[in-house]
Amino acid sequence: MPDEGERTVYLDDRHAPPLRQSWAWVKTVKDFQEQMAAGDVRNVSLDYHLGRSDPGRTGADAARWMLDTSAWPSQALLIHSGSSGGLEAIACVAEESGLFEPAERHVLGLLCRRSAS
Repeated sequence: MPDEGERTVYLDDRHAPPLRQSWAWVKTVKDFQEQMAAGDVRNVSLDYHLGRSDPGRTGADAARWMLDTSAWPSQALLIHSGSSGGLEAIACVAEESGLFEPAERHVLGLLCRRSAS
């Protein structure tokens, strides 16, 4: 369970988060941005394809917004897409930020841990 005051945000148009009680489930990039702008986000999990709820937008758009606004999670970014190209697109944005260790394989996709600073 997340620490008091720290939240976890899960962006996916179709699939509920595996730990529903501890993740804020959002289905559009706009809703994701609102959750992130509220601050105190510990972990983020992004899907790539959002066509059912946010046509024309992807998880890479959410990652690019985090890069542009410096609104990154304090601990980790998980990329849980079934699209290998989507995994790579989001991981490249996280890498570009310089804040995360290189992505590692995780049971749900790719995991980008925040670098110790």
